Amino acid sequence: MFGQLLQQMRARSRVSLRELGRAVGLSAVYLSDIEAGSRRPPAPATVRKIAQCLGVDPGPLLSASLAERNAIELPISRDEKSMRLEAALALARTWDELDEEDLAEITRFLDEKREQKGQSA
Repeated sequence: MFGQLLQQMRARSRVSLRELGRAVGLSAVYLSDIEAGSRRPPAPATVRKIAQCLGVDPGPLLSASLAERNAIELPISRDEKSMRLEAALALARTWDELDEEDLAEITRFLDEKREQKGQSA
């Protein structure tokens, strides 16, 4: 799924495996293996770099990557007092207990915050 999408986007952008690899710090062989489905998608930060290099929206690649990885990675500070860490841990602690309504409320809250940040920037 991710590999096929990456291959399609790369072909449309007319970027070779070698060019993409150099741009994002991965080997052409590794990228070829990802496209063939014999390796898992890279971490989200790398997926964003790939999308940037290809000049495409990272959303579809990130969605495909996360669906295939069956997990989400969040960049957090190593500082134990980081609010990012606290928020991630709070979500992880309650993840299995959240119902659809809870998740919808969290999503609405985060979307509103993103919109507010976008308007103030």
